Amino acid sequence: MTANQKKILFGTTMLIVSALAIRYLLAPQAIAENPPMPAPTPDLYGCVAPPSAVFTKLGVDISVASASYSKLVLGKIDVKTDPGVIDLVGKASREATVRDYLRCLAVARDKFTLEQASYTDRFNAFMATNPTPDQFIQWQKENPFPRTLVVTTPTVVACSRLSVTAEWQGVSSPEQKQSCEYSAPPNCTIISTSIQPHSDSNGSNAVSVAPDSRSLKATVTARPHGSFADRKRGWIDITVNASLRCEA
Repeated sequence: MTANQKKILFGTTMLIVSALAIRYLLAPQAIAENPPMPAPTPDLYGCVAPPSAVFTKLGVDISVASASYSKLVLGKIDVKTDPGVIDLVGKASREATVRDYLRCLAVARDKFTLEQASYTDRFNAFMATNPTPDQFIQWQKENPFPRTLVVTTPTVVACSRLSVTAEWQGVSSPEQKQSCEYSAPPNCTIISTSIQPHSDSNGSNAVSVAPDSRSLKATVTARPHGSFADRKRGWIDITVNASLRCEA
């Protein structure tokens, strides 16, 4: 093979190699995929806590923050004696992922209604301003937590064993009376009354409820009966029950 032929062969080989290299470089390359991130694991209440690094950055303990948050919202913490809780919850309120987590706990764990959960949005916005204990107390007075009205209708003993006895006195037979008064608790009103008789011989009773339905007065009256000759005693013994309507 002559020198000229060798040059031609070498040049042809280089062209083929270059073409193959260009084709390889232009061909779509398989991209190594990053391993999928594990899905966050919900806690016992179905809420997903932010990564621990978030709480570390805020300088907040997740267990302390989650335990204190709802209590502070409900006004169950005396911020005068425990002012540090304001700083704790204030820090937590400045981070969106933490706010979402605490809101979820308030609904799922503490059974806040949707209205009460919405209240926490205003609460968080205020706490993010880093208020003093006095400012916090004033804000809660002006922005009370929306309580859920729970109505119960218990029946209570208003007057237990209200009794009186009347006897002849000489030739007269005067009646005798005994009274009892009952006041309902501050959050309750009286909706009805009932009498439970125990014994009665020529007796009577009367129950009156005050116009505001918050108190009652029960009176029993007994009269001697029969003739001057047989002189029979009169008596009455009852229990007065009251049905209440209480709001909490």
